[in-house]
Amino acid sequence: MTTTRTSERRNSVRIAGSYPVQLWDHRGRLVGRGRTGNLSESGMFVLVPGGRGVSLNSLVRVEIELPRSPDHPRMTRRVTYQALVVRIEPMGDWRGLGLDLVDKVC
Repeated sequence: MTTTRTSERRNSVRIAGSYPVQLWDHRGRLVGRGRTGNLSESGMFVLVPGGRGVSLNSLVRVEIELPRSPDHPRMTRRVTYQALVVRIEPMGDWRGLGLDLVDKVC
């Protein structure tokens, strides 16, 4: 039996999680609202309807609503990152976006 190995570029463990996100372009225009598919310390995969105005290798501002703690999942905090779009996957009327987190804004 032959085993095929692929190169894994990720240095962080990914966890599945569906959290609300908003994406803004470099001019401060809202370009999408969606949800995370998975996330890690260094990036995330986001699903957005259409994904207009988002192109490969562009910088976007990502605002994500995360639970404050596992004990209080309804209490959230907003975290904002600057991210680089490294992958765009058409998914019907939706787009899957692979984002590398460049800088934490707040």
